[in-house]
Amino acid sequence: MIKAWKTENDYRFVKVQGKPLIEKSINNLYHKVTDGRPIQSILVQKAIDLASINGRPFSIRLMLMRDGKREWQYAGMLAKVSGEDSIVTNVRRGGGYATTVDDALAKSLGYSSDQIKRKNEEIIRIGFEIIRHATDTGYRSHETGIDLGIDNNGKVWIIEVNLSYPSHALFNRLQDKTFYRKIKSLAAEYQET
Repeated sequence: MIKAWKTENDYRFVKVQGKPLIEKSINNLYHKVTDGRPIQSILVQKAIDLASINGRPFSIRLMLMRDGKREWQYAGMLAKVSGEDSIVTNVRRGGGYATTVDDALAKSLGYSSDQIKRKNEEIIRIGFEIIRHATDTGYRSHETGIDLGIDNNGKVWIIEVNLSYPSHALFNRLQDKTFYRKIKSLAAEYQET
């Protein structure tokens, strides 16, 4: 994962974590970023100016799972806060931590409890729209972990959709184990069908 951007005088980039490296030309930046990889193996995405807690951006992991009746259920969500000087919110790769979405929205955007409730409802609605589209187009899945971002204006962005075997482990890092227990319960219910 590499983040690259143009400044007034040069080009800068960071590979996962650390201080930005500087290149004077777009050609030099291109060669550093591609690093000998075939161009077909590189995916370019627009960077999202994610909301942050103490200067550390965060994303949201939303879990939806099928229950014992094979109906999709909301299982939980959490915020993944990047590690220091990291461009990724992947906790394992970037050295960050997990917290509740309520805590992240309050600390980053100053949201009130009513604003947090409305944003949580919006996130869950988006998740159900994504999984409805995936299943309508024939994708078979019984659980999904959807990574979403929230920018500094409160707009929700889709970062990644994990339709096969998303990790549950981060939910066990939260002090309140409610979501983790619900995830395990829904997984067990589904396995019994």
